[in-house]
Amino acid sequence: MSSEGECSICLEPLVDDLSCLPCGHVYHGKCVAMSLRAKRQCPTCRAPCQPHHTTKLFYTPPTAPCARPSNDAVDNEGTINVREIQVINKSLASRVGALEARLKSQTQDMATYEQRVLDATSEITTLKKANEVLKKAKHDAKYAQLKLQQDAVDMRATLKQLQAQVSAASVAASIQKFIDGNQISVLEAELQRPHDVILALKTSNRYRAEQYEKLTAKVRALERAAKRPAAPSSPERAPKRPRKPESKKPAPVVDLTAIDVLSPLPKSRPTTTEPPVPLFCQTIRFAPDRWRK
Repeated sequence: MSSEGECSICLEPLVDDLSCLPCGHVYHGKCVAMSLRAKRQCPTCRAPCQPHHTTKLFYTPPTAPCARPSNDAVDNEGTINVREIQVINKSLASRVGALEARLKSQTQDMATYEQRVLDATSEITTLKKANEVLKKAKHDAKYAQLKLQQDAVDMRATLKQLQAQVSAASVAASIQKFIDGNQISVLEAELQRPHDVILALKTSNRYRAEQYEKLTAKVRALERAAKRPAAPSSPERAPKRPRKPESKKPAPVVDLTAIDVLSPLPKSRPTTTEPPVPLFCQTIRFAPDRWRK
C-alpha cells in the first residue's frame, strides 16, 4: 500500500479510518459500512462479504521521503509478487471449483427435497380425502347401528306382546277346557305361571257372571209369564194387580282368594272314589246343575 492510494468509493486518499475486507481491498470505514449496508459484497471484486467481516487497519504514512528503489529491485519484487499471485489464484481456483461442486450438489439435493415436498403434499391431500370418506362411513355405520338397536328394541317389545297374547290365549283355552270338562290335569302345565292364570280366571269369571245374569233374567221372565193368569173371554178385563217391587239380586262375587294358584300341585292325583269338585263351584255362588242349563 502506498501513500497515494485512494478509496474507490469516495475517491479520497486513504490516510486514516481504514477498513479491510476479507478479499484484501481497503476502503474508508464509513464508506465500506454504507456500501455493505446497501449490498453485501465487495465494491471492487463483488465477493460476498458481511459487515462483521471487516478488519480495521491502523496505518501511519511515512514523514520522510522514501528512496526510490532501483529497477532490479522492482523487477525482483514484481516477479515474487507474480508468483505469489499465481499460487493464490490456483488456490482460489481450486476453492472456487470445490464451492461450485458443493453448490451443484446442494442444488440437486434441494431439487430432490422439493420433489419430496410435492409428493408429501399430494399424499397428505389424498389422506385427507380418505379420512373424510372414513369419517362419513363411520357416521353412517353409527347411524345404522343405532337404527338396528332401535329396531331390536321394537322387535323385543313386539315379541313380548305376542308372547303375552299367546300365553293368555293358551291359559284361557286351558281354563275353558277345564271348566267344560272338569279335568284338573288340563291346568297342571299352566299353573306354573300364576299371574297369567289369575288374569285368565278373572276374565273367565267376569264372562261367566255376565252369562249367568243374562240366563237368570230369562228364567225370571219365563217364571213371571207362567204365573200370569189367562186373559178373560169377556171384553171386561180383570183389574191389574199391583206389581211387587222386585229386589235386584247382587251380581255373583268371585272369591279369588279361595284359589291357591301359588301352592304346588301334588305329583299324583289322590285315589278317591268321590267325584272331583268343579273349580267354578268354589268361586261362583250358584248351583252347577242350574249353570249347565
